[in-house]
Amino acid sequence: MVYDGETDFMMFFHAGVGLGQNIDLAGKFGVFGDENYYGGDIEFGFSKTLSLSAGAHHFHDFALDGTANVTVPLARGTKLITGLDMDIVFGNETKIPLWIPLGIRVSVGNGWSLIMESEIELTDEAYHYFGVGMAYGF
Repeated sequence: MVYDGETDFMMFFHAGVGLGQNIDLAGKFGVFGDENYYGGDIEFGFSKTLSLSAGAHHFHDFALDGTANVTVPLARGTKLITGLDMDIVFGNETKIPLWIPLGIRVSVGNGWSLIMESEIELTDEAYHYFGVGMAYGF
């Protein structure tokens, strides 16, 4: 679930598939309230610790997305995820919100991971949010 300061709480569903070595394609759908979130992205892994993604979404307005992720192993099965997240939102006026993502991914066994993530706003157009969820990987 995500709280963004305007929408209250939203339930997100994510699905992704690998398209070869170090390339992932993902779709996202969020539900709650009057407006839904839907979007997708493609992510390129350049090393075990660096990836870049680009995509688009619609939530109130259409937006393009770009993210640089840095993953830092902390302990066995636990990783810190951070980087820089940016949108270009095409509404009545174009806005470019920026965030610093800060998250932890903990392997809980049998392919399952617990993910806790927040995004810290860097610009006035951005907003803080926090999410918690489970992920399954094949």
